[in-house]
Amino acid sequence: MGPRRQSHRHVAELNLLYDCDENGEFLHAYTQTFDDRFFFEIVERRDGYQQYGAANAPVRMAAQAQRLVSSRLDGLTCVTLAR
Repeated sequence: MGPRRQSHRHVAELNLLYDCDENGEFLHAYTQTFDDRFFFEIVERRDGYQQYGAANAPVRMAAQAQRLVSSRLDGLTCVTLAR
């Protein structure tokens, strides 16, 4: 613990999700979803972190859903109808 604790700014700059408990810290990143449901997760537990980063799951799921929606909207054209 102690000096290895990551600053929130540094973790955000690296696009990592972060969690910590009284024993250590947990860093993780996810790839973009492919085939509408698969992704790879990269995890690092430091200094005896005992959990699984469950607190970050809603953040990951929201980011993946947003990315999926925006990728599906990329090819669409907006049309404004005149009255």
